[in-house]
Amino acid sequence: MTGGGSRVAQSHEPRSVKVFALITVGLVLICAVPVAFNMSGGPYRFSTPSMYPTLGYGERIFSSVSLHTDRGELIVFRYPRDRSKSYIKRVIGIGGDTVEIRDGQIFINGNPVRRERLREEPCMDDAECTIWRETLGSTIYIVAFQNDIPSPEYGFRNYGPETVPQGQLFVLGDNRDNSADSRHWGFVPLEDVHANRHSFIGPLVSPASTGGECF
Repeated sequence: MTGGGSRVAQSHEPRSVKVFALITVGLVLICAVPVAFNMSGGPYRFSTPSMYPTLGYGERIFSSVSLHTDRGELIVFRYPRDRSKSYIKRVIGIGGDTVEIRDGQIFINGNPVRRERLREEPCMDDAECTIWRETLGSTIYIVAFQNDIPSPEYGFRNYGPETVPQGQLFVLGDNRDNSADSRHWGFVPLEDVHANRHSFIGPLVSPASTGGECF
């Protein structure tokens, strides 16, 4: 009888250990989630058309902290002229890069960014836009140019050449003729970056939580 009781106790011990481990993991996750959101500053609500066609007006995203930033990635950062605001833009140049734009075509260190014309479609305020696919590094994305701008200067389609200082970034909106970005107010210090493309956790579609605004 003693031997049988010993075998029963031994067979139940692993199950108890597993239950304890699951409870422990659950408690860790419950505690960690608020910490993660606190560090990230997310969720964010996108409140301008400057990232069309990648992000739509009013779209919401979660983000989390990431330390790596590269060309072509989307980032959330503190707006250099008003650090109480968060902006979301695409990284075009990193420290040491020479950036030039000629009639909308981007050049990095003298090399043109590869792009392909895709289509025309209605965009903001009943205007027509031409949609292009750009490839920068390992990132492929789409951008929009408004067809009826008065001149290239209106949309800042010409820029530079300018060299990005070390520790800073040159960023653009994907809605190239309707975005306030590095062409207007300069570079973004790396320490002001909240999150990048690899750390976005997808769109937040629930209307219950608006979070912080992004421009």
